[in-house]
Amino acid sequence: MTQTLYEKYGGKKTVAQIVINFYQKIIADDNLKKFFSNTDMKVLISHQTNFISQALGGPKEYTGLDMKAAHQGMNISLEDFNGVAGHLKKTLEELNVEAQDIETIIGVVAPLSEQIVSKK
Repeated sequence: MTQTLYEKYGGKKTVAQIVINFYQKIIADDNLKKFFSNTDMKVLISHQTNFISQALGGPKEYTGLDMKAAHQGMNISLEDFNGVAGHLKKTLEELNVEAQDIETIIGVVAPLSEQIVSKK
């Protein structure tokens, strides 16, 4: 039986740490923090932990909105999206996720741009 990335990297506890570190970078980014000024970060981190856990082959506990609905009206550009993806990649590297696994994770995230980016 093949091990999921969720299992390989230690499950929910590790995913939660990835998400926390990831959002610390975003909140420190002057170009991106504006998107989170009215956001309950505890709720967002919980949702994101469940979402990423599920994306990595973990339990299907994400009950939030689909990506298009969750980001509707936020006027997110491709540059904004790529900035967020860059912070995710850096976070994964800092937590010693193997390069091929980072590529796999970014490969799961990248197609979401079609649902998240709304600013042309």
